[in-house]
Amino acid sequence: AADLRSMLMRRLSSAPPRIRESAPEVPEHVEAAMVRALSVDRTERFATAGEFAAALVGSGSMQIITPAPMPTTRRRSTAGLIATVVAVGALAFFAVTKLASPGRADSITSVAVAPEPGDSATAYLSEGILDGVANLLRRVPQLRVTAPSLVAQVRRQNPTLNAEELGQQLEVESVLTWSLRKVGDSLLLHTELLRVPGGDLVWSARYGRHESDVAAMQGEIAQLVADSLRLQVSGAERASMARRTTASARAYDLYLRGRRAQLRGIPLGPSAQVLLDSSAYYGRAALALDPGFAQAHGLLGTYYFVVAFRGWGPFQDYMDSVQSSLHRSLAVDSTLSDPWVNMMSKSIYLDDDWPGAVSQARRAQRLSGYDAQVLQFTAIVTGEVEGRLDSAIALARRSTGIEASSGGWNTLADLFMRAGRFDSAVVAARRALDLDPTLTGPRRRLIMSLEQLRRYDEAIEARRQGADTAGAAEYARGFARGGAAGYEAVRRADLRRQVAALEAPLDPPRELPRDTVPPLREERIVALYAQLGEWTKAMDWVMKLVEHRPRRFRLIVANPQLAGLRRDPRFQALVREQGLEELLRQVSGER
Repeated sequence: AADLRSMLMRRLSSAPPRIRESAPEVPEHVEAAMVRALSVDRTERFATAGEFAAALVGSGSMQIITPAPMPTTRRRSTAGLIATVVAVGALAFFAVTKLASPGRADSITSVAVAPEPGDSATAYLSEGILDGVANLLRRVPQLRVTAPSLVAQVRRQNPTLNAEELGQQLEVESVLTWSLRKVGDSLLLHTELLRVPGGDLVWSARYGRHESDVAAMQGEIAQLVADSLRLQVSGAERASMARRTTASARAYDLYLRGRRAQLRGIPLGPSAQVLLDSSAYYGRAALALDPGFAQAHGLLGTYYFVVAFRGWGPFQDYMDSVQSSLHRSLAVDSTLSDPWVNMMSKSIYLDDDWPGAVSQARRAQRLSGYDAQVLQFTAIVTGEVEGRLDSAIALARRSTGIEASSGGWNTLADLFMRAGRFDSAVVAARRALDLDPTLTGPRRRLIMSLEQLRRYDEAIEARRQGADTAGAAEYARGFARGGAAGYEAVRRADLRRQVAALEAPLDPPRELPRDTVPPLREERIVALYAQLGEWTKAMDWVMKLVEHRPRRFRLIVANPQLAGLRRDPRFQALVREQGLEELLRQVSGER
């Protein structure tokens, strides 16, 4: 594979090396067949896979696997496909076409990884490999990689898009696409890199591996992409591509099955718990085969965290399991992103451990700063905990540049609102809703930002698009009757209804996870009174929050949107009591 990647870099401009020079035991007829198959001149190559197979077999006894042609609807360059996947015992064969645009492959600096729909029996393998390829390529600073999850989301919304149209919508310069099939005990992969716009074929490859060696595929494909685009890959980055996550093929297969179930189970839905329980089953089975498998420990850590967060079991028991699994995962591979995200989430939302959150954010950024979610949560810690909004916004921008996810854009919208940059918050919230119109967080931030800008017509339309038909109609009537004053009257009445519902006694008084997972009831009421400008009542609920979770007062101090509380003597007393004077000076603009 390394020789062939090197040959790709020379654009197949010279004859291939003679196999028998380095491996004299290879039969002459096999060498002759390989040289002809890899000929620079396409007219000299075999006309069919059958001819190639016959030439390889010759008088020998090698086992040949020649898959049927793989269908494709994409426009291709005039460079023909030269490769047929061949498995000879444990040998993996890898063949590549010449570059379609000589001298210009290095102009590509962004790529979306997008598989073709395939056999449902191998979908978990294809998804797992492509996600691994994307994660490895993200470590190369010169390349922007669009997350497979975003690619899948765009495809669900626009199922008729071809690869070129998909790339244009995702605003990338190339699309890496493939189809994966299983033939006997071998995995056959056909992959292409297409330039956007235009759809020209940069290169195409067919690749074969025994199913027991699937763990190596993602690293080899990532190296091929990096080499073909002439990316400057450091020794550490190349080592990460070559690293095998586990020596057990069965453990890796179980992990990929569990990973697929978990990704489908994390969104809320009636089958979420069943899917997450399945992911835990596969994770435990993988660890039974390889107790040091870091990704499987991470899989279990995420499972325990989500189950605890949703209150599906004994909270503290699950959180203890989270801690154990995440530490085991990072002890084996400290560059994995998911464990860092879960650790920061636990510190921010459950433990109120601000020194821990800051320490984790800094380490995660240093070790996994190529990952969009790591940057997103680092931005949350930097902005919400440390009060450094400019730095937080820069981190969130980097996150959405790597992966334009709805969560990343929502975080950026929130940070813009805290900074009083409501025009920018509108743009970010709309980008989040473009990706997932059902989300309530970005829609709430969009509406609030439009109201701050007095763009009431747009705020009414945003409510209507969020399926709040009755609410939109009520606001529209108020605006029609009294303009801005009429709209504001409806808004204040709406806020008071929300406050009344939250202030009603809880029955039962305390329950998990409602009273454990932020935003807490007290925090929601504080925010509503802040929007009403009723700061004394807001401070009353801050005092109740401090009784319940005292350390969360730091987040109140760090939030510029709650600056109206600072005039209350109780606020100043709490600042002194908790030693937050320096934080208050920072967020107040004092130096």
